[in-house]
Amino acid sequence: MTKIEIIQILINEFRKFGYEGLSLRQISQATGLGKASLYHYFPGGKKEMAFEVMKAANSWIEKDLQALVTSQLTPEERLKSLEVILKEFYQNGKNACLLDVMTIDNCANDDFYLESKNILKNLTNIFFILAKDFGQNESKAQITAQTALSLLQGSLIQSRILQNTNIFEQQFNYVVNLLKNNL
Repeated sequence: MTKIEIIQILINEFRKFGYEGLSLRQISQATGLGKASLYHYFPGGKKEMAFEVMKAANSWIEKDLQALVTSQLTPEERLKSLEVILKEFYQNGKNACLLDVMTIDNCANDDFYLESKNILKNLTNIFFILAKDFGQNESKAQITAQTALSLLQGSLIQSRILQNTNIFEQQFNYVVNLLKNNL
């Protein structure tokens, strides 16, 4: 198993159980690797695993999502593609946001905090690009991007706690209209 494959499993495990709720025993079961093998890949233990998960998520946002929203597709096509990707990534609101399930204590680590901050900045930038391409001026696009991110992140928290994915779906539809400047 490659480190990348392990990180993909870890993403799902952290989303299911959160940082505090996920044990090394559960990680070992999910990956099929013994603790010694896990420490071979991640000498820093669970904290390093969490950091690598955050790095992988940010890398995906920076490379794949950024490439999509800056592609030659029309703004409508880019937004539709982003919608499909994000709904799949979040399983229509069933999957938790990584930033929600990682503890604040982890943010005491400068690297972890910086990676979390970059995730938020990069997601905001994706929404900003789309809002601008739909005709919003810089200041309105910035507010729209921040609002879009807040709505989506908040809806993921609500959907998980209330066990109602309709909240995510409704907020996602609202965000789409917000980005299109239809509100």
